Amino acid sequence: MAAYGDLFIPEPVGRLVRRAKVENIDGKIVLSNAYHETEFLASADPNFRPVDSKTGPDGCLYIVDMYRGIIQEGNWVKEGSFLREVVKEKGIDKNIGKGRIYRIVHDDHIPRKTVPLLGKSSQELLPFLGDPDGWYRMNAQKLIVLKGDSSIIPSLKALALDNEPLLGSWFSDKDFGIERLHAIWTLDGLDALGQELLFELLEDDDQRVRCAAIRNCEKYLASGDEQVFALLSEMIDDPDKNVQIQLGLSMRSSKSPAAKLVINQLMKNDRHNMVLAVTGREGMKETTPEIERLKNKFVLRTGRDKRAIVNGYKNHKGLCIDCHGKNGEGIGAIAPPLKGSPRVQGDRDQLIKILLNGLRGPVDGKEYSGVMIPMKANEDQWLADVLTYIRADFNNGSEIQPKHVKRVREIEKDREDYWTLEELESNQ
Repeated sequence: MAAYGDLFIPEPVGRLVRRAKVENIDGKIVLSNAYHETEFLASADPNFRPVDSKTGPDGCLYIVDMYRGIIQEGNWVKEGSFLREVVKEKGIDKNIGKGRIYRIVHDDHIPRKTVPLLGKSSQELLPFLGDPDGWYRMNAQKLIVLKGDSSIIPSLKALALDNEPLLGSWFSDKDFGIERLHAIWTLDGLDALGQELLFELLEDDDQRVRCAAIRNCEKYLASGDEQVFALLSEMIDDPDKNVQIQLGLSMRSSKSPAAKLVINQLMKNDRHNMVLAVTGREGMKETTPEIERLKNKFVLRTGRDKRAIVNGYKNHKGLCIDCHGKNGEGIGAIAPPLKGSPRVQGDRDQLIKILLNGLRGPVDGKEYSGVMIPMKANEDQWLADVLTYIRADFNNGSEIQPKHVKRVREIEKDREDYWTLEELESNQ
């Protein structure tokens, strides 16, 4: 049990697995290395590439090792590169298709006899929602949801509301709160969490359960349900910081101006809590439908990408839209379209050059009345954001980072004149 709740984080580039202790400090999750100046698992073998870690149904730890020589982008180790000679010397380019999975068993642990879950009924799966092994909890929850068996709903509701024995009836180190938590999310998966049940769960003794109940109230906040809003607003003085933070996050779902008052009050109540401050400031920001659309459209992009796209949209709206149009389709004889443009979709450096110094002359055989004015007076981040936006939203392309702009700016630092497409293409 000494490692229960710890994270085992694979790092394939550093060829190590870190064991991190997890501490919740007033709602802020803090990780620290479990060992002093060493790691849980590390190797000098250049082919050791741990990429995933999981606990298994036997209670043991499993490490997935890709065991591969080269994992970088090919450009870094191609012929003529600095590292190519090392690659040849070590023969690491030949090490492929040798992945393996390690099972790690503690000296004091006897691997548990596994219990097959696939053939069990929903009722038989119910006790596994409180199993000490997360593998059983998660898979039992998933299987119950996939079965879609509505007959289990009353049992799940009873479990979510009260699963603890009478005081003194028997002793157990079982985590009853996490069992209720799994019951709640199983009910959510079965679309069986009603307001009446949620209202009771908001009063649970376990902060994790209260947080889950608040999250499941978000659809009611979004629909403008005044009863739910009023009830959640009363939780502003909840004694647990995790609940306060979740309340502030969930209040973003409400379109009511009063929701921002709740968020603001949460921040005022504890001005020294970093998580409340950061999440609160985000919650106070106005989100237009267009920004909401972008966040939903690019939900699978990295956080950096999404920030660049949103900021780039604002930059485009403030300056570029008058010539290139709201949807990047161009405006008559004023400026060419950005949507479908071979320049926007194509070579990154060429596109950066155009934005830095501007463009004149015909574009795709058509003359335009204006010229593309230079934008070099703007900072690298501003330019990278707007280019990322027009590549992503109009053309489903990849991001451009400030370092890319900085590099091209340095190369072309002495240029003052506009570019022409003929000149740009000759420089390819």
